[in-house]
Amino acid sequence: MGVKTMPEERERPLVYPGQILWIPHKKFWHGATDLPKGADGHPCVILSNIPADGKYLIFIMTSLRGMTVDKRMFSRGFKHKLLPVSPTPKHSEHGIQLHLQNGKLIDRDISYVATHQRYWVDYDHLQRYRDGPCTFTEESLQIMIRHSGFEVAQSVRNTPDEQLATEHPPEDLVRDAHQISERWKCFTGTQLNFYRESPLTQPSEDMMKQLEAFRSFVDETRII
Repeated sequence: MGVKTMPEERERPLVYPGQILWIPHKKFWHGATDLPKGADGHPCVILSNIPADGKYLIFIMTSLRGMTVDKRMFSRGFKHKLLPVSPTPKHSEHGIQLHLQNGKLIDRDISYVATHQRYWVDYDHLQRYRDGPCTFTEESLQIMIRHSGFEVAQSVRNTPDEQLATEHPPEDLVRDAHQISERWKCFTGTQLNFYRESPLTQPSEDMMKQLEAFRSFVDETRII
């Protein structure tokens, strides 16, 4: 008779601020999550080293589908919150470029940290980063924290409610998002698909880029 063994428990890596982890496909998630649509299959940056109720505070990273932020039709306020990671070119407005420790480069030519929104995520929704251990420099981590408009207290066990109490809501993003939605409200998802797929319409390349950018924006401000 064979010996029955218990399933091996998934190894839990050491988690600390500035570390990059991976959000796997949602079919591998365990339980409910507040992560936005499309977050799966993307890296994220850990902001809190001590979990609150088993959850870590994160920023999501995105490749913007291989385009730099200047080529996407986002509002100025929204673009301001997307911070490029080397070797992605410096931000054209504020000149920020984030760096990993030991001169390591991210495994994509285009990569940004989306600091407009933070999320609390359970460890069971995270995995080791596919490119091996990657951690932002302390300077880059502090830039992310300052630029996002909220603060993470050092060496303090912040609960989600306590963390929210220290944040400064980005009202300019809410205003900009409303203005853009009004400007483009005539374009529904069906109309966008018509322009994109119909053999009878041949919009210019620039028009197609604008439509694709807007389609991403209206889908829950989807940048990922």
